[in-house]
Amino acid sequence: MLIIIVDDEKELHESMKHIIVKRYPEVTFEDYYSPRVFLDRLRKRRIAHTVGEIALIILDNLFQAEPGGETGIQALPRIRKQAPQTPILFLTANDNAEELESITQYDMVHYQHKPMEETQFYFKLKEILRERSKTQLLGVKEEEIRNLRHSLQSEKDDDVKAQKLYEAYAPATEQAVASADVHEDLTTLERTLKADYENLDAKAIKFLASADVLFRHITDKEMDYSPVAIGYAKGVEYIMLKLFRHKGLVDKQTKVMMGEMVTHVYRDKNSWPQGFVRLISSVKDKRNSVAHTNGISRQEVEFLRKLLFETPLGEYRNLLAYFSEAMIA
Repeated sequence: MLIIIVDDEKELHESMKHIIVKRYPEVTFEDYYSPRVFLDRLRKRRIAHTVGEIALIILDNLFQAEPGGETGIQALPRIRKQAPQTPILFLTANDNAEELESITQYDMVHYQHKPMEETQFYFKLKEILRERSKTQLLGVKEEEIRNLRHSLQSEKDDDVKAQKLYEAYAPATEQAVASADVHEDLTTLERTLKADYENLDAKAIKFLASADVLFRHITDKEMDYSPVAIGYAKGVEYIMLKLFRHKGLVDKQTKVMMGEMVTHVYRDKNSWPQGFVRLISSVKDKRNSVAHTNGISRQEVEFLRKLLFETPLGEYRNLLAYFSEAMIA
C-alpha cells in the first residue's frame, strides 16, 4: 500500500509516517515537498498506468519553501485530473468556509485541521482507507476486464469464460481481502461459516467468506459485482467437486467444472434432493452472467447470495447446509 505525502515540512513527513506504520506496517511512502514536483511525477504515473498503486495522497495547502508557488488548493484540480479516483487527505490550518467548500466539491477528498493529534489523525486515516477498500476493488483493471470480456464473446464454453475472468480478478480480490480493515472481518466471517457448515473444508470456507466479506464492504450499487459473483460460484464449484468425489461420481484426479457437473445433476435429477437441480442451475446461470458486457449488478448478486444462504432445500435450511451434511452421508 503506497501513501504519498506532499508537504514542505520534513518533520511533519516523519511524524505522519511514524503514526501510519504503527497501524499499517506494510505501507510504503513517497515524499514530495512541492505540488509542482509531485504533479510532474504524477503525470508520469498516469502515462505508465500506475496511478492505481496509490492508496492515499496527503496534501498540504501552503508551501513556504516556494514563495509565489501554487498552493495545495490551486494544485488540487490538476491532481484530481491525473488521479481521479485516488483518496486525498487535505491538510489545512484554516477554518475558511470558502476554502473548505472548494475542497469538498471533489469526491474522495477529505480534510484535516493542523495541528493534529495522533489519535485524531489515525481515525481519519482509518476512515479513508476503509472507504477506499469499499470502493476500490471493483474498479481495478476495468479496461483490461472489458477487453477480456470482448475476447471471450466467441468462446462457447461458459466454464472457460468464468475461469478466465476468475483468474483476471483473483489478484485484486486477494489484495482487497488482505487489507487490514477487511481482513479482520474476513477472519470473523470464516469462523462463523465454519460453525454453521462444519463439514465444509477450509478452502471452501475461504472462497465463500472472501466473496461475502466483499459483498458486505463494497457499497457502490453502480459497480460491476463480477468478482463477488465469481467468488461465490467458485466456492460452490469447489464444494460440488468435493461432493462428486465423495459420491464416487469422479475420481480424485479428475477435475470437472460447474457446467459439466450441473449437466450431470440434471441427467440424474432423481438422485438429488427435490429442488436441487433448480437451485444449482440458478447459481450457474448467475455465474455465467459475469461474462456479459456489463458484468453483473449488486441486485443480481443479492439474488445469488440468497440462493446459497437463505433459500430452503427440502429438509435443509439452505444449499450450503445440504452440502455440509452430504459430505458425511
